[in-house]
Amino acid sequence: MTASDERYVDWDSPGSASKAVNHQADVTSLGVRTHGIKGRRDSPENYLTKVIANTCWVLAQPRVPRKWQQILEGRWVRVFMRRRCLMMSFEALWKWIGKPRRLQPVPERVATELLSACCLAPQAFTDLRLEISEEVAASDASGTGGGVCYTVGVSSAGEKQVQRACARRLGGSEEEVLLICPFDGIAAVRASWSRLRLSVAGHVSIETLPEAQRVRTSHWPDAIEVGDIRSVTQEQVEEWRARHPRVTRVLGVGGSPCQDLSSLNTEQRGLAGDQSGLFFDMVNLMMMVAIAFAGYDIRWGVENVYSMCRHSRLSFSEVLGLIPMLFCSSLVGWIARPRLG
Repeated sequence: MTASDERYVDWDSPGSASKAVNHQADVTSLGVRTHGIKGRRDSPENYLTKVIANTCWVLAQPRVPRKWQQILEGRWVRVFMRRRCLMMSFEALWKWIGKPRRLQPVPERVATELLSACCLAPQAFTDLRLEISEEVAASDASGTGGGVCYTVGVSSAGEKQVQRACARRLGGSEEEVLLICPFDGIAAVRASWSRLRLSVAGHVSIETLPEAQRVRTSHWPDAIEVGDIRSVTQEQVEEWRARHPRVTRVLGVGGSPCQDLSSLNTEQRGLAGDQSGLFFDMVNLMMMVAIAFAGYDIRWGVENVYSMCRHSRLSFSEVLGLIPMLFCSSLVGWIARPRLG
């Protein structure tokens, strides 16, 4: 316990000595019940029973005001905070409580989700004695937020992959490969290429986010900077070819935004969404590159989120004329991020 307190001091974590509890087998503090002997955290005693009872009572009402439902949902969020993966039970409920309306009966799908929550409630606890996995998972389906994962090394399997890649001498010499990277972000493709100690004749970076552009510029100022992919013209692509006369190979790698495709987005508009619909602009870019670099060795790598619905997956395959492969960064490192490509 002393070592833990010292860590909190080192990390400058906020806390209050007056609220600290030590050497107690079973204590409820700050709305959380901690069982020292069992090694788990639960909701306070009888809290879960009351939430289930309130849920059944609300479902029995012929009409429910919006405020009641919002309060009830807040109680369930508090319960499921002990095991957050249980919050995936709610989808229709979020949409329903977010719409302004008068007294209405609880929709059947919302009622089903609430009853499912009651059944899952016994699992809503935190096991303090679980082993910590070495694998880090990152997920982000927000247009304004962000998720970042950083690993200090590669796994043994990853080391073997790097060795095989170097043995094959991927790519070519400095004077023959042109990288074209739609939705380039912080230039992860160029970074990976450099980690393999491969050089390029040119790099076309297509990205609209100024913060990402600054990161890329600080490392590779030689890249051709292009903003919105929707503004790319055939004349521009022809200019890329003219600026790199000795190029014989073109490698294009990109993944259009996944916000409208990810299962973390309850709306899931798919390729009809404003963000994920930019995939079709990448397809237009592929066609323009095929025209400008006719006769060249052109390769494309296209990836997107694994959790997209079946309809979106089929749409990708129909447009590209390919069946996707499932791959994940956990095959070579300690970060799990399953993708289709």
